Amino acid sequence: MEHGPLDQFYLSAEEPLQSALLALRTILLGYNEHMCQSLKWGVPTFFYKGTMACYLWKNVKKNELPYIGFNHGPLLSHPQLEKEGRKLIKVLRYRPDDDLPVKAIKEVLQQMIAVKENKMSPKR
Repeated sequence: MEHGPLDQFYLSAEEPLQSALLALRTILLGYNEHMCQSLKWGVPTFFYKGTMACYLWKNVKKNELPYIGFNHGPLLSHPQLEKEGRKLIKVLRYRPDDDLPVKAIKEVLQQMIAVKENKMSPKR
């Protein structure tokens, strides 16, 4: 069976990162029926109602943790989010060999969707 570029991203990662990435995909796609994914910038990028929500990044540099990058970073507030000098994205780092921060991910997703819904609603 031949795998497309999106599947290759997940399958090319070594364990335990591969399992963490696959679990994150399940969490993100299962959070809301309006979430979907595609490959953008060489990484899985998740969209909510057609607009970018977040992406998965696996760092190749030693001693750097992989992360989920969330769009609309300045409008998101969570103690586990880091700005790291970015203007539009905040990141949530995780350890692939530890339990994923599912509660934090869902809390940030809830905020991000609220921001997107507010931006998408017609102005009065």
